[in-house]
Parts: sequence; C-alpha cells; structure tokens
Amino acid sequence: MTIKGGVYPVMLTPFNGENKIDYESLSAFIRWFEEGGADGLFAVCQSSEMFALSVDERVELAQFVKDHSSLEVVASGHIDKSFEQQLETMYRIADTGVDAVVLLSNAFAQEDESDEILIENLDLFLSAFKTENPLGIYECPQPYKRLLSERVLEYILSTDRFIFLKDTSCDLNLISRRLDLLKGTNLGLYNAHAGTLIESLQLGGKGYSGVHANLSIELLSYLCRYFADSEKISEAVGMLAKVDALLWDNLYPVCAKEMLKQRDVFKTIETRTKNTLLFEEQNRCETELLLKELLKFEAKLI
Repeated sequence: MTIKGGVYPVMLTPFNGENKIDYESLSAFIRWFEEGGADGLFAVCQSSEMFALSVDERVELAQFVKDHSSLEVVASGHIDKSFEQQLETMYRIADTGVDAVVLLSNAFAQEDESDEILIENLDLFLSAFKTENPLGIYECPQPYKRLLSERVLEYILSTDRFIFLKDTSCDLNLISRRLDLLKGTNLGLYNAHAGTLIESLQLGGKGYSGVHANLSIELLSYLCRYFADSEKISEAVGMLAKVDALLWDNLYPVCAKEMLKQRDVFKTIETRTKNTLLFEEQNRCETELLLKELLKFEAKLI
C-alpha cells in the first residue's frame, strides 16, 4: 500500500481562550487545506504541539481530522515515557483509522545510543504493534533530532510496513542517497525543508510535509505540482523564500496562527508552547504585509 504524493501539511492545533482545542476552527482549517490543494494531512506532530497535549487530546485530534477530512491522514503522538505507554498510545491512534501511523525516529534510542540499539528497540516495538495500519517514520526535532542512517533505513525497508518518511535532514546530498535507496519500494520521502524541496522532488521525492504550508497551502501545492518547470515556478520560489524568512523570525507557530486568524480560519493565536505576549505589533505588521503579497500571488493561481 502507498499514499498519494504531494503536500501533507504539518497541522497546527487551534486553541480557544480557555486553552482547549477549538474544533470549530480545526474544521475550518481542514476545509482551507482541502480547498487549497493539499493532498493529505499530518495531524498530531510537533507543529500540532503534541508535546503539550494529553494522550486523550492526541487521539481525539487524530480522530477528528480523519473523520472530517476527505484527504489521506497520517498521525503520530507516541511521546510517552515508557514502552508500554507508547504502544498503548499508538494502538489508539491506529484505531482512529488514519492512513499511516507515524513513529518518531528519536523514540527508540537515547541521543548517545547506537543505531544497533535503535534497531533493536524498534524491532521490539514492531513485534508488539500488531496492526495492519501502514506506518511512517518522522525525524522529529524534539526532544532531539535523530536522522536515519542508511543502516536504520535499510532495516525499516526490510519490514515492508512503512510508506511515509518525513525527512528533516535539510541535506540534499543525504536526500539524494536516500531516494536511491527507496527506488522501487513503497516508502515515499516527504521533505520538510523548503530550501531543498524543488531539488528533492526533481530527484524523485514524493512530496512535502513541512511548516510553510500553514501560511499558504496554495503556494506549496503549486510548487509540488509544477516543480519540473523552472520558469513556471520562479515567482513561487521567491515567495517561498519570503514565507521562510517570516516563519523563523516571528515566533512560529504564533505567526502562522496570526496569519490564519487574518484569513478568518482561526479565532485566536493561543498556543501552549510559546508566550504570545512576545508576538508584538511589529510581528503582526510583518505577518499582515506578507499575507497581502500571498493573497495577490494566490489570486493569480486561480
């Protein structure tokens, strides 16, 4: 089994003024992605603030997105401390019916432990995780980024259970070597890095799964559709660079939530992971200015 290629945004979680999940805004967010050309959705990930969500909230989030979207949905969420807790969480995520249950590459070994330990622990987990759901693997940066070595990737391929790889290496040479290894398999590489996105698609990458789609799904969908036509995407590449600059200079995910609020998708910019008081008037102005540019660009794509 495989899933579609294309854009799988890492979904934000909207919160209301009482710091609870705002499912009305989440429903609007799903519609916004669908209408903007998303091919799938990555619910329950770092951008979803999964490290600040309870187990029940993680499961409910995955269930809601799966139940209310016509797109393919992948979801993670096993951030619990013990093996048994992680296994229970992922069984519950699997029971939501998501199209791929996504495991974290850093969940099976400590930062100073070897790949052999990672493979041994992952093998134990997979032996215990008796579900027919396809799997994904996600190089989540938190609590530390564990890039997959060739040895680990070969083990993952040998299981014949994985269909989704969220690559956060930001290294085109490594991406190229990985894509050579993935040829002829069901495991698709979805790049999280805007700076290497076009080249990774040209090399055979299956899609994009990153934060920039939370500011403009139309932009990322357009780039993934026309990546082979350098002339057609020249303006879009420039726009992507502006989105990239805003994201990292303006307290992500707050800036993305502010833009979605200005788009009338979210009601608030509330977050559990950042102090929104640090998002000042200058940040709002910069977000608004970029949104005006994005709206003009998006209007030309219709």
